[in-house]
Amino acid sequence: MHMIMSLDLNDEQRSKINKLSDELKHNNWATKGLIMDESAKLRDLYAADKRDPAAIGKEYQKIFDLQRQMIEAMITTQNRVEELLTPEQRTQLKNLHHKGAPMDKCPMH
Repeated sequence: MHMIMSLDLNDEQRSKINKLSDELKHNNWATKGLIMDESAKLRDLYAADKRDPAAIGKEYQKIFDLQRQMIEAMITTQNRVEELLTPEQRTQLKNLHHKGAPMDKCPMH
């Protein structure tokens, strides 16, 4: 969010970007809750007297799938935010990324 907000945004852009960021955070809360639930199940599987590799693997897959959903939602939001930018602002953002900002980090955080 800091990189996006460092651009010279107009009030309408800033408002829409804040709304998109808030939506992403709100939607991810439910998914994060599910990840916590699955992590608790995973903990219990590891605590069993005899650990079941297949069951543990399935539980990890559920967690990975939930994490993937969050990643995809983040990328979708990034794309929606970038659609709000002018061509000049997109260029500025790209330049900010190239100056050492990690490309794999969400500008929404």
